[in-house]
Amino acid sequence: PPPSPSERRRIPKTVSWLLIIFILVTVNIWYSSKDLLPIISAITEGDEDNDDSKAVIEAQTSYSTEHETSEPSLQMQTHMPANKPNTLRNHSLPTNNFNNTDTDNITAGAACTFCQGDGRIINPSIRLKNGYTCADIKQRTATEDDEHRCKAFQTLENLCCPTANWTHFWGKDNPECFHLTNICHAPNDGEWFYDRSVQYSPHDISTEHQPTITYNQRSMHAGVASDARIHFNVSSTTVYSGNMTECPYSHTPHHVVSQSAYNHMIGEFYVRQLIGLHQWMRDYPPESDQDIQMYVHTSARNSGLLDGHRLFMGVLPQNDKVNNFLSLVQGKESCECYQTLAFCGYTRTASEATNIQSRNQTFDMAAAITYKGEKSPDWCHDKAKNLDLTCTIYNDFRQDLMARYAREDSLLQHKIREYRRQTLSAAGLPSE
Repeated sequence: PPPSPSERRRIPKTVSWLLIIFILVTVNIWYSSKDLLPIISAITEGDEDNDDSKAVIEAQTSYSTEHETSEPSLQMQTHMPANKPNTLRNHSLPTNNFNNTDTDNITAGAACTFCQGDGRIINPSIRLKNGYTCADIKQRTATEDDEHRCKAFQTLENLCCPTANWTHFWGKDNPECFHLTNICHAPNDGEWFYDRSVQYSPHDISTEHQPTITYNQRSMHAGVASDARIHFNVSSTTVYSGNMTECPYSHTPHHVVSQSAYNHMIGEFYVRQLIGLHQWMRDYPPESDQDIQMYVHTSARNSGLLDGHRLFMGVLPQNDKVNNFLSLVQGKESCECYQTLAFCGYTRTASEATNIQSRNQTFDMAAAITYKGEKSPDWCHDKAKNLDLTCTIYNDFRQDLMARYAREDSLLQHKIREYRRQTLSAAGLPSE
């Protein structure tokens, strides 16, 4: 007799088991692939200061975009009620206290070295986006063997583990600059405060660069009213009243504010501020251009940055996101910390005290940024005001400026020659 309809639709047992195995394997691969997403997100999410991740995380982009709205378990559970059990299944990195983790004994995976060599010192407590820390990153790279993911992690090396013996241009041998370390800014023009939880070693001396200091708003240059919107003060004793886990560090380690007299005029800006700054940064470049975010403190009331300011600032090794000091003062909508906040073109004074940390310091605007005895605006002149024909300061600036922009546009020289030709032709002059 012919088989019944139910018997005709029955799937053989062998095929059934194969389907079940296939489904289980597929689900397991998909579920395991989620493991790195929180860290990739921690590296790249929402940091407008450093948008250099495009080249190193292309492999992650499509997956993250497809799943970013459907996987709430990828977020750190820092807002759970105190006594409510966390029932979400979280297959991301462990969220326990990493202060008890022996990060020094962690070795990198086959294809990924992180915070190793060059005298690097790991700072495990630096906080990233989504609540993860540098300790989390180092632990993950210990077993990471994917080259693309490794490169994404390595973009944070100079933040998580700076080279201990690296000499920055704002260091102690530069009288033109001073710097503050591990400083944070509360949201929406809130208070500035120091992050006391961050230390690179038991013998860390970073507190030497965490004084009580205030910008003198009455500071001004002759004949120019200063911008009253600019204000800055931080106390060495201030304790942040908010949640420090919501104060991640900028992925750009070093933020630098510079200033000079009459710098709202491009000529004065070029001679008084840029030449000296260029000489310092030429002798003491950063580990990476992406490590530096520059701000210009335009000294005149209600003055802003011009295209000329940004054009000339392009000569400096920095991340090409030059902004006005006012933008830093006003802050963001969320709390943010900076590994270094340096000021160049200012003079400091301190009250008399035996303990350096008890001094209340103030800083005022200086006339110019000088360089190792060279006095601006007397570049290329000796003490008798005679022109030094062997001086290369201006030529160095011009060549560095052209070289930097040429790296960004290989046709730059051709475009310049063409523009000159058109200009001469329009004036009725020979173009050759």
